[in-house]
Amino acid sequence: MNFFKYIKKITELSSTIEFNEKSSLNCHSPHLFSSQRMSGIQITRTHNDGFNPVVLKFDVAKKYLLIPIEEEAPERPFTVINSKYRRTFLIRLAVKKVEYNVPLELEEAGTVVEIYKAPAETAIGWSKLELADSYDTTNTDYYRPNYHFTPPFGWMNDPNGLFYLDGVYHLYYQHNPFASTWGNMSWGHATTKDFVHYEHHPIVLFPDELGHIFSGSIVIDKDNTAGFGANAVIAFYTNAGGDDYQIQTNSIAYSTDGGYTFTKYENNPVVTFDCRDFRDPTVIRYNDQWNLFIATGQCIRIYSSLNLKEWKYESTFGRGIGCHDGVWECPAVLKVDGKWVILLNINPGGPFGGSATQYFVGEFDGHQFICESDPWNTKWMDYGRDAYATVCFHNAPVNTAIAWMSNWDYAKIAPTHQFRSAFSIPRIFKLVECPCSHEHYLYSYPLPSFEEKFVNKVDELTTACLATVDLSKVTAKQVRIILKNQQEEVTLVVNREVEGGRFEFERGLKSGLHTFSDAFCCLTHCPYQISDHYQLKLFVDKHSVEVFDGAGSFTMTTTVFPRSPYTTIVVEPIDGECSSTVTIKSL
Repeated sequence: MNFFKYIKKITELSSTIEFNEKSSLNCHSPHLFSSQRMSGIQITRTHNDGFNPVVLKFDVAKKYLLIPIEEEAPERPFTVINSKYRRTFLIRLAVKKVEYNVPLELEEAGTVVEIYKAPAETAIGWSKLELADSYDTTNTDYYRPNYHFTPPFGWMNDPNGLFYLDGVYHLYYQHNPFASTWGNMSWGHATTKDFVHYEHHPIVLFPDELGHIFSGSIVIDKDNTAGFGANAVIAFYTNAGGDDYQIQTNSIAYSTDGGYTFTKYENNPVVTFDCRDFRDPTVIRYNDQWNLFIATGQCIRIYSSLNLKEWKYESTFGRGIGCHDGVWECPAVLKVDGKWVILLNINPGGPFGGSATQYFVGEFDGHQFICESDPWNTKWMDYGRDAYATVCFHNAPVNTAIAWMSNWDYAKIAPTHQFRSAFSIPRIFKLVECPCSHEHYLYSYPLPSFEEKFVNKVDELTTACLATVDLSKVTAKQVRIILKNQQEEVTLVVNREVEGGRFEFERGLKSGLHTFSDAFCCLTHCPYQISDHYQLKLFVDKHSVEVFDGAGSFTMTTTVFPRSPYTTIVVEPIDGECSSTVTIKSL
């Protein structure tokens, strides 16, 4: 049965659990057949027909219920009931073995948890349930990065609602807090001042009767146009409900405490359209109005508003322009060097398979976007396999973007366990005009304040380093740059044999773990103008290598899973010569 049909059925049948005037909970089930008490938890079982739940009550007031998880176990609806809300999640309660624990927050005394389609009493998960005021955040995953952002546990994909306020960057993200697999889509939250150290905060948006909480954006309403208060932080997001999440509507929530807690608008949804894929709203301020851009199938619908609640359709962009080999998602709209740029993510349809970010440069007048490029000229923001859902921070001092560092071809089975997926390092942009075509291309650079964190010179690669490779006096047809440990390696190639020149990144059979997906091993490449000198910046972490051309002409974001860290970098000219200097700096 579909998740949201199940929620509806549970709501109809869970009248056996209700609050009395003293905010305690009473169970009136006529189907009681067993009850047990353990570690402050009273477990009451009823006829287990799928709609008569196992009920958990708690004798002591603790902040969390720690739930043991087994990823191969069936998903089971857990409904959390207190005086504020009734929320249902799908959780894989351990049956045969415990792989890790996840915390379920119990926000107030008297909270009750109903578990539907519960496993038998012999399941190991029952005896491992535990109440606690804290949970263990010790890293147990070998591939957790040293400086790239990851959730403390569970699944993460798109960055959402990024904004900057009072020296703090706020990151929200698509999050399943109850498993390292996709589901229960909510908005996780973290903050940072330097993109190296992060503080994790409670989830701000949970699924509701309209559906899962999909991607979106945030604006700061400085002039109180929406009526939620001056400087209210307003989130725009997609609710995805119905069978296979095909009912997609767009809603708002507002925060009056700087983005740490949100209240959903009582008249949601605010933007609807009869289309299966209608999601990921991004909002910008244009003169005295707001504009909303929503991915709609393989186009973007553009709306305008004066109050962020009532929206007028203006135009559609994208028909016949750019790549249309997959669904368009997660638009980001920014102004760079006097022109407007739309970052547009597509899945599938990337240049090397799976998901990727294309972009369009043009003019916007508050009503329509006009692209300057020929329709066939698809421009890619990143030429690696692992940069997707790229979005920018609202209100930041300079346009700053991050991406989800994975690919839908293999994201769900990547060989991490305690967490799944990371974000890229922050990047900034500038536009460069081609002297021949006079078209503009988006160049990317590491955020300078972030790059400056790498200050300690070292002799070998580490799992938290920046390696700068300077090549000069290049006459070789190829220059190979190899990152390796004793048994494994990845190879970067400046290839001057190909007409016009190109840069290549080989993530092959020797790169490390790869058998989890046939799509993982690959050779990616991009144009790289032939020259006698080059500079490359390689940001290396536990399971990633991000390559920036020193001049900004390309980036390649690539995940890798070596069994031991790459420690050595070797520069090899092929059929010719070059001079090289490698400088390695760690955090």
